[in-house]
Amino acid sequence: MRCPVCSLLVILTGTVGFAALAGAEPLSFRSLEDTGLIPTDLSADGLTVVGNAGIDSVVQAAIWTADGGLVGLGVPPGFDTSEARGVSADGSVVVGKCFADPMYEAFVWTSDSGIVALGDLPNGPHHSIADWVSADGSVVLGRGTTVDGAQYIRWTADSGMVGLGDLFGGAMIRDMSADASVMVGNLADEAVRWTADEGLTGLGYIVFGHWSIATASSADGSIIVGFGDSPWVGTNESEAFRWTADEGIVRLGFLPDRYSRDSQATAVSGNGSVVVGQSPGDGGPAMVWDEINGMRGLRALLVDAGLDMTGWAIVDPIAISWDGRTIVGRGAFQGQTRYWLITGYPAPGTGCNPADFNVDGMLDVEDISVFVVAFSGQASAADLDDNGLFDLADIVAFINAFEAGCP
Repeated sequence: MRCPVCSLLVILTGTVGFAALAGAEPLSFRSLEDTGLIPTDLSADGLTVVGNAGIDSVVQAAIWTADGGLVGLGVPPGFDTSEARGVSADGSVVVGKCFADPMYEAFVWTSDSGIVALGDLPNGPHHSIADWVSADGSVVLGRGTTVDGAQYIRWTADSGMVGLGDLFGGAMIRDMSADASVMVGNLADEAVRWTADEGLTGLGYIVFGHWSIATASSADGSIIVGFGDSPWVGTNESEAFRWTADEGIVRLGFLPDRYSRDSQATAVSGNGSVVVGQSPGDGGPAMVWDEINGMRGLRALLVDAGLDMTGWAIVDPIAISWDGRTIVGRGAFQGQTRYWLITGYPAPGTGCNPADFNVDGMLDVEDISVFVVAFSGQASAADLDDNGLFDLADIVAFINAFEAGCP
């Protein structure tokens, strides 16, 4: 859109005083090699990484925090190993599965009760898995098996394990919203979204595409990411997308690459503003996308921030925190598989105040420039009064925040 009022911000560049540095968390990178953890998920607050580790000669579910280090969650009685697959928003509840060949069983762990096996569906081969847990830790979703075949299961402390039969219409579920009311995945060749009120809804395809897969949901289920084929990709390649009810599927593009075009979106922040995944182009293959900056290679971003990434390949993100500032994933160091943790990613809207658009803890001319770009492109971060419009009120809100300075 044309932005005739944006010139006002250019004038302000020379008239508004700048705030002092406010100690924003810097972008940082660390290997998880010393922790011994193979991560599978990240709590919404970004403080707890869950996964699996060999502790006391036993492969078991474990959590890692910067303050507490690695903590094994143990194995329920009668089982040999355990594996974490999901975690609540604050890291206090972990779910997964435990093994005693040939059976495996869903479990839930809390610091109070420890690790507890949840049983399985009746008349089956003793197979159940807990894949996801709601943000508050009260609802567990997973898979189980009966004599009639596999089906999804739901567990709560009150109801126990309940088979869901064909509730999701045969769709493959890949993620759920924070309150477990929205499911996303795919049915055959189309990305889908499920709610109790609407049932199963197809999300469509990238324009002229023939297949799509939904991989992750925002906290409230209103923003969904995934990938599918498109006219811009070759055989066995795909393109990442982001879906909303208003815009439908919107393609996210690719990292620059001379040989191919390929990208997949695999995780998304709580408000849907930051997307992570893969794209084997410059600075990749791990990528991050947001409305203001578009798609960028994670390794290139770290190098540009002055971090020494010698020997590192950043391959694929596994999970991202709700605020978009913490990302955990897999990579390689000198050719050996390693896992990593990034903190301080400058996610839109997480600066020292609403005018800190480049999220560096300082208000200066760069914030004005980034806001102008975001406003002109109608990025949601520039809708500062959150009314769905991009108008003078948003500019006034930016100016007021800029003049107020960082805390």
